[in-house]
Amino acid sequence: MVKIAPGEKAMYWDDCLENGFVCVGWDDVGDLTDFQTKEELKAKFTETFDYVPTKASTKVNELWTLRELETSDIVVANRGISQVLAIGEVQDEGYQFRNDRETFKHTLAVKWDTSFTKEIPPQKNWAFTTVSKVPAALYDLIVKGKVGPSLQPATEKRFVELADALMNRGQVLMHGPPGTGKTYHARRMSVWWLLRQSGMSEIEISKILDDKDKFQATENSLTRARVSSRVWYVVANPQVWSWNQLKKEKTVTFHYGRLQRNYPLIQPGDLVTATNVRKGASFSGRVGARVEFFTSFVGLLLRPSSFHSYLETERYL
Repeated sequence: MVKIAPGEKAMYWDDCLENGFVCVGWDDVGDLTDFQTKEELKAKFTETFDYVPTKASTKVNELWTLRELETSDIVVANRGISQVLAIGEVQDEGYQFRNDRETFKHTLAVKWDTSFTKEIPPQKNWAFTTVSKVPAALYDLIVKGKVGPSLQPATEKRFVELADALMNRGQVLMHGPPGTGKTYHARRMSVWWLLRQSGMSEIEISKILDDKDKFQATENSLTRARVSSRVWYVVANPQVWSWNQLKKEKTVTFHYGRLQRNYPLIQPGDLVTATNVRKGASFSGRVGARVEFFTSFVGLLLRPSSFHSYLETERYL
């Protein structure tokens, strides 16, 4: 589901509406069907247009989207950043490069419905893109109060390919130069995979992937999930901090030091057995919810952090 602007300030909208398509520029690269891969298109695009590399990649992705859209996919036509002109469904003819047009020769066959024309809250990212994804939440806002085209599950083809590779080979190796999206896609695919295994519908998963805050919260919850509590043995150096101090003040400041890898793994409900290295006194208890504050400082390795823990034992309550 994407939005496509039919020219600057929708200057070609009347033509698109009358003839059942949407059109975009970048005509000088020629017919998209002449390119076997997006990389081939990118090479031609950078040779033809004077864009900085990052912007060239963005625009290539936008243009290539016209080739990837399939019959019944949803397209929103927009003017500027806050006006919806219509909603449409891609038709069987799909993408065509029309040499009979003077300009904006890249076209996509769409059956339009103008009953959804409306003003919406400004979408700032629309100011910089001709073609961009429409989050499910925004689509719900656009069709609110009316029956719009059915929203189909928006599973990315890349996810399906990675899932097939995992099932067949048990592992996947993603490679490419820095900045090409390896980490981005790996994180999204992992969340999609785990939610799919839990039985969540593709539409609900799509809404999470399209919302930055929901994605981050979901990723955090999935990352921290565990089957059972774990047991930790922690040694306190009283020259740095002591368990007596922690028991009394509920907070201590310390350095992770050399053995830093385990601290971020401690979670609420884990059993902690503590020993003071000089006095030899030991005790145990379960880490309470306040350890959540500690895990939020994971990024401060080798720098002072705060470890908040509440030991829920009868001996110290």
